[in-house]
Amino acid sequence: DIFNILNVQDIENITVLKGADAAMYGSLGSNGVIMIETDKAADLDTKVEFIGQYGLSWNTSTLPVLGVDDYKSLMGNVALTKYEDMSDALNAFPYLKDDPEFYYKYLYNNNTDWQDLIYRNAFVTDNVLKIKGGDAIAKYDFSIGVKNKQGTVEETNSSKYYARMNADVTLSKNVSLFSTISFAYTNNRVAEQGMVLETNPLLTALRKGPLFSPYNKDDKNNLLPDFASIRDEDGALIVNNSVSNPLAVVNDVEMKEHAYDVLLDAGLQYRINENWKLKATFGLNYNLKQEDAFVPGMSSMTIMPLDNQLAKNTVRSAEGTTLNTYYALNLSYLKKIAHIHTIAASLG
Repeated sequence: DIFNILNVQDIENITVLKGADAAMYGSLGSNGVIMIETDKAADLDTKVEFIGQYGLSWNTSTLPVLGVDDYKSLMGNVALTKYEDMSDALNAFPYLKDDPEFYYKYLYNNNTDWQDLIYRNAFVTDNVLKIKGGDAIAKYDFSIGVKNKQGTVEETNSSKYYARMNADVTLSKNVSLFSTISFAYTNNRVAEQGMVLETNPLLTALRKGPLFSPYNKDDKNNLLPDFASIRDEDGALIVNNSVSNPLAVVNDVEMKEHAYDVLLDAGLQYRINENWKLKATFGLNYNLKQEDAFVPGMSSMTIMPLDNQLAKNTVRSAEGTTLNTYYALNLSYLKKIAHIHTIAASLG
């Protein structure tokens, strides 16, 4: 995405070109052209400017889910449908037992709001430092910035570091050089976004029953610091609790993205005479994107395995590059007649 490399604070003007105005871009401009112009030094005075923006984002609502009583009622109907013998049903769904002396009651006496646990209020900061100035020969506009954005899902975030340099240099009376170069590095920690029931934190939060605790407990109902396991002491999956712990998913599943972007636009303009100009332009856009994922399906004991309950730990990695280049040679003519009429033509 070419817009990832641009900061809104650096944009001076946006123009939509259509028809004849876009013809100079050839087939690339057949559907129109969006021209984005970034800041340039307008005078020779050196100016230093700092822009800071700070914000907060949050979820205004969550999806409604069953409470404890409704969840027990639903699972009771499921148990009676699946098992003819009540003792078999209670063995498979022990939290349906109404025995106050039931030893493992402490495992199921919870009222957990899983969505509340994985969501948070998120901070957003964007800081930009801009320096512009120059002299009679060269003008420059330099900016550097850092943008940090927390996600509303716990442990997700995005950081972007970027720099841009505009320069206009007068080489002689009739020859001038212009260039813009931008760099950006983006580092994201994201959550699973596909329909993967085991590792998508939103899906696990919707599927996990409210009876279960996010943390392990001792037999005196005291919370322990480690995330609640979905396996028994022998490492076997617990049938009545076969949904990944959402809190473990957001903390232990690692999904990272790294992106490197370079945008270059440079050119040379030769003023033949008062009316004729020859302009050569070269542009380049390069992107390198890396994605890595690690799912501790077995080692954490809290996350369901991905492949038919067989995969223990899962590692995924991908890398892709994009390179686009653009070059143009344009001859233009501009003639003003009596300060009223204008004749303009271009060939490229």
